[in-house]
Amino acid sequence: MNISNQNSWNVEDTLFPVKEVPIFQDVVSTILERNDKNKRTGYKFIVREDTGDVISCVTDEYKLVTNGSLFNSTDKIATKLGGTLVEARNFNNKKASYKWRFKQPIKLNKGEEHKPEILIRNSYDGTSEISIMAGAFRLVCSNGMIIGTILDKTTNRHSIWNDSLENIEDMINDSVKRITSILTEGYDTMSSGKPNQKHIKGLFKIFPTQANEQLTQYLIANKPETFWDLYNAGTWLLSHAMNRKTWGTGQIENNLFKTVNEWAKA
Repeated sequence: MNISNQNSWNVEDTLFPVKEVPIFQDVVSTILERNDKNKRTGYKFIVREDTGDVISCVTDEYKLVTNGSLFNSTDKIATKLGGTLVEARNFNNKKASYKWRFKQPIKLNKGEEHKPEILIRNSYDGTSEISIMAGAFRLVCSNGMIIGTILDKTTNRHSIWNDSLENIEDMINDSVKRITSILTEGYDTMSSGKPNQKHIKGLFKIFPTQANEQLTQYLIANKPETFWDLYNAGTWLLSHAMNRKTWGTGQIENNLFKTVNEWAKA
């Protein structure tokens, strides 16, 4: 495992032990004076073993894929492909994400360089699927700022995963291979059209109202001549006005490229 030394997070914070605890009819049967206390309800608890905390209640169809098994399987493949782990996040024990970045840059026509990355997400509460996202980050020469974005996404429901994660290597390989074509095609599309007021208003709607002032100031100083400019306004805002440690900001980041690219194609 290669780990960037520029990050203060601890990957171990995401790798705590968890277990499934089936829920039986005990409480319900006692209240209703029934004799089926040993009958399963069709639900189970996901419990953090080291603290005993209940993380979630899910149906029996939910297959537990631990952060540890997902991380270890992905890290082996990403490291083999030249990736470095640059981020690991724990979202209230219910969700976790991991990001690997790769050395070989993707060069665009303007001389911009983007480095491929993959983001893996898992959840213990059944609210989101296991996802493998292909992305890239851009180094802005003027201030050394890193801007990340998600370009492509592959998901699978917990109910169809298996413990061995047999198909994850193919999924990661496919995601990494697609990054260059998705980014270059998106760049060509977004660089060839000019946004109007409807698109600028649409960008504001993507973000929470608290970010309006900073987005307005950025657009005044950097008038978007192309959809690519508009897209970069969004990535700038993600880095300057948003808390990127929250799951909600991650969702905005995941959809930004796709949304602006669709505007440019229309």
